[in-house]
Amino acid sequence: MISTTAFGFTVKENEILIPFDSTSNSYAYIGVVEFDSSANYLYQKSKQWLIDKYLNNNFDLDNPKEKLIKKGSFDIVSTMNAGMGVKFPYNYTVNFSIVLEFKDGRYKYTLSNIKLSQNAEGTTTEQSIENFILSSDEMGLGKRKMEKFIVQTCNLIHEEFTQFIKEMNSAIQSNNNKNDW
Repeated sequence: MISTTAFGFTVKENEILIPFDSTSNSYAYIGVVEFDSSANYLYQKSKQWLIDKYLNNNFDLDNPKEKLIKKGSFDIVSTMNAGMGVKFPYNYTVNFSIVLEFKDGRYKYTLSNIKLSQNAEGTTTEQSIENFILSSDEMGLGKRKMEKFIVQTCNLIHEEFTQFIKEMNSAIQSNNNKNDW
């Protein structure tokens, strides 16, 4: 195992499942999905799915048939093992940017700008995922436990993003022309 040195942290690189984008020097999920449909169809399906998912029609950018940008979030609970059977739960709201781009026959998603907050209202200071991963560097005693907590938290985040991407792709590619007769 090789320790990650790009940010100077000691968490093992291959223990964190969140993909690292070397172009932006940040953690992000980027993918292109081929689907035999027009850019307009993909745009409409994506927009409707985002409205239904977040129960609002507010977008940071809504450029028909080309690009949608919206803020997304989900909650996780990670548990730090303090030793001797003592465990502390940490509730996080994971906030991120969703960018969807469309061309005939394919769409591109970028889930980036990942930040953690300790409450849903965002009244606590947000911390980027990159800084969260670095946070064990400042520790003395308990550093290994913190590193394990960071890996566990990042991998919970990865599971949520994986599910989010599956749900998004399924909704965009679904054919809901149901016959109501």
